[in-house]
Amino acid sequence: MTTLDESKPNGHAEPVTRVTDARMARIERRLTELAESGEQRVMVLRDAIADFVAGELRERDEEIVSLKKQLADLQQKLEQQAAIDQRVHEISARLEEKQARRDRGKNGITDGDFIQVFAQERQSARKEFKAADEEMQRAFETKLAAVEERLKAVPGKLPVAKIWRQESVTYEGEVVSYDGSLYQARKDTAQVPGGSDWICVARAGRDGCDGRTPNVCGRFDAYKTYARLDVVEYDDASYIARRDDPGICPGDGWQILSRSGRRGPVGESGPRGRKGERGARGEATPTIIIWTIDPVHYRAVPTMSDGTPGAPLDLRPLFEAYHVETSGA
Repeated sequence: MTTLDESKPNGHAEPVTRVTDARMARIERRLTELAESGEQRVMVLRDAIADFVAGELRERDEEIVSLKKQLADLQQKLEQQAAIDQRVHEISARLEEKQARRDRGKNGITDGDFIQVFAQERQSARKEFKAADEEMQRAFETKLAAVEERLKAVPGKLPVAKIWRQESVTYEGEVVSYDGSLYQARKDTAQVPGGSDWICVARAGRDGCDGRTPNVCGRFDAYKTYARLDVVEYDDASYIARRDDPGICPGDGWQILSRSGRRGPVGESGPRGRKGERGARGEATPTIIIWTIDPVHYRAVPTMSDGTPGAPLDLRPLFEAYHVETSGA
């Protein structure tokens, strides 16, 4: 061990204090690394203990539920058996009493009368036993219906969901959240949710549209520019734009939403009213000021003097007829 100085690669000596500080720094770094690795090991051990305790508690709860069910079934069977024993005891007592009465009066009864009386008593005993059995059956069905009602009244609950973690074990029946969806394990598994070991309870929904909603724009105007989801009125029908700049309405860029219904039946004529006063002279009828050509659909749409579009003129039949005539020539 060097006490006063340390040899350096260049041959110069280094003071003891500086060497000691370097060693202390290396020791501190090593201690820090050990502390960090210890914390990670503690976290892994804590997660493993938590999973083990959760599994043990789940098995204990399942065993308790099973034992309670067995105790309830046993209690019900004991009650039924006690009721049956009571009824059998009552029937036996009545039979013994009747047998005693027959024995006391046997000396004055012939064999034929005895056989008849015995047959009557046996038939009566059968009826009593059958009535007792039916009564017990009805009581059992009533209790069973009450138990079913109580079970239906209790809402079912899923286990509390937890976030799925990589390299962790999920036990059968547990519910985890992964990638925006909710899954329940079919069995103990370390598989990524979404495989054959999982049941998808709730799937992540799709993103909605980009916040845009239908925009009512009134009557269609051939000079206006429309965007997707704009709604216009044309020829007693409403249309919604499929895309931005949908073109002339109606067309491929528009989807009809509603149209005017058919005319209903004519009702009965009412009494003739009084003649009204002559009204003011109306405005002049609008005239066509410009035509808008739709070369895609071979149509010409007029624009009236009041700014509204007129009925489109379909030119395709004229062009087809012209083509046929010129081709034949």
